[in-house]
Amino acid sequence: MTASTTDRELISRLMLRLLPAQIFLAAIGSINSVISSLFAGNILGADAMSAVGLYLPFNMLLNALSTLLVGGTTILSGKYIGENEQDRLRDLFSLDLLLALILSTVITGLYILMGTFDLTGFLTAKKRCGHCSINICWDRRSAYFRS
Repeated sequence: MTASTTDRELISRLMLRLLPAQIFLAAIGSINSVISSLFAGNILGADAMSAVGLYLPFNMLLNALSTLLVGGTTILSGKYIGENEQDRLRDLFSLDLLLALILSTVITGLYILMGTFDLTGFLTAKKRCGHCSINICWDRRSAYFRS
């Protein structure tokens, strides 16, 4: 048996062992989306449901960026551990933390900017709230977003 055949078998067994965990994580994400949609539709109303639906592409972009960051770091970490390059591994870890901090700061700043200057109107229907001037308007019968 050659080394490449042994490596292939090891990788195949490892991937099959990790497959249920990956399926479980994907299912949890899907269940979370369904539950969020149910709460938004039943409790908050149609406007909140439209906001949740329009937010989904932003959420998918964030998930793609985080998967890219985590996947690339994992691959490079494994390479550096295998080559016993602890200095490069520490540098990679520091760079990964710095990139995560920068990305989260930029996205948080963008959300704060959108909320502060009322730039979230494209996520909601055009309803007016006469008794308050905040983005989420609560009255006795229902809650709805206003733009």
